[in-house]
Amino acid sequence: MNKYTYLLIFSIFFGFSQTPITDANFKDAIASCLSMNPIDGMCSSSQWGAMPDWDVSNVTDMSSAFIFYSMFNGDISGWNVSNVTNMNSMFNSAEAFNQNIGSWNVSNVTTMNAMFNGMGPGFPANAFNQDIGSWDVSNVTDMSSMFRFSMFNQDISSWDVGNNTTTGLMFWGTPFNQDIGGWNVSNVTNTTYMFAGTPFNQNIGGWNMSNVTSMTGMFWEAGSFNQDISSWNVGSVDSMYGMFYRATSFNQDISGWDVSNVGQMGQMFDGATAFDQNLGAWNITNVASMALMFEGVQLSTPNYDTTLTGWAALPTLPPNITFSGGLSTYCNSESARNTLINTYGWTITDGGLDCTVGVEDYDISELSLYPNPARHTLFIKGYNEALDAMIFDLLGKQMLSTKVVMGEIDVKALPAGLYILRLSNETSSITRKFIKE
Repeated sequence: MNKYTYLLIFSIFFGFSQTPITDANFKDAIASCLSMNPIDGMCSSSQWGAMPDWDVSNVTDMSSAFIFYSMFNGDISGWNVSNVTNMNSMFNSAEAFNQNIGSWNVSNVTTMNAMFNGMGPGFPANAFNQDIGSWDVSNVTDMSSMFRFSMFNQDISSWDVGNNTTTGLMFWGTPFNQDIGGWNVSNVTNTTYMFAGTPFNQNIGGWNMSNVTSMTGMFWEAGSFNQDISSWNVGSVDSMYGMFYRATSFNQDISGWDVSNVGQMGQMFDGATAFDQNLGAWNITNVASMALMFEGVQLSTPNYDTTLTGWAALPTLPPNITFSGGLSTYCNSESARNTLINTYGWTITDGGLDCTVGVEDYDISELSLYPNPARHTLFIKGYNEALDAMIFDLLGKQMLSTKVVMGEIDVKALPAGLYILRLSNETSSITRKFIKE
């Protein structure tokens, strides 16, 4: 065999190389390859070769790489993505993709916005549900919509999200319910619709929320969530619109929240049928919208009374607010409610005046108190069975909880003032006002 034959053989086997993959041709290469092999990307005859074998080490931008390639599910686990900084919408609406990419080095990525985002209601969810718990996401600043409408439900508790600023819509419409209570969210400013439509119910009460400005729809239709988040610092939040919309399990005491900067409370508890708390201590001086706030919800009369009373007692209030108290009825807050309507021009819809709450089989509504005002002992007339008694001040603070013994309640330890007494048995309850001298 002469030297020319050797040169010919060499040129056939070694003289033609695959075109290098760069930012300039990365998306064109994907489009060309998947036009030949849309499912697995095994386009060996293309100028770039089969997709799993690509050298993408020079690529920095993979944004929207597989967007709308709904059949693609090729094995690209071996890709070297160590220089990639942008994975925005990388698998957005790539419904079939569900490969093990847990070993990827994503340490230089700064944005993962909508990375595995699905198309939304009415379309198949993105199939992605792989273990990516070991990813180094410490440089990521945007995780908004990252798993929205996907099947993702993996342990990512160890992720360092300290540089992330937005988690808005991150898990919306997913089955996600993992422990992420240890996350450092101190730089997050936006949690809009973060857990909307999820079964999420994990302890996130320790999160530092001091920089969050929007919690709009955070637990929208999150029907399982009922965790203690009373210690959250929400002082920077300006919108809580729809925050607990149809969050049908939520009933936690958030009366201590600083809501002084919140402007939007519309639909905040709309359809949150379990919620029954006293919010009378809230500073609502900057609120601009309360439309449908408690739509479909029935607060207990004492809680609704103390809420209205507390708000009406604020030194300043916004005028012309449209407020829905849902199905809640008022009794002792009639004067406070009238103040909101007549002095500040509020429009209030609720269940109306009702000073006999929940009377059922045995009517205890005819009970009377004497003397009123009382100095040492308050006597209950008209009922001889056991009763539970709770006494609240006008701000809703519980001052006494006791059993009625021999028709008497010892009130001598109470400071002088006006109080609300709630009496109840197994089937009914009533509220009454009394004065302690």
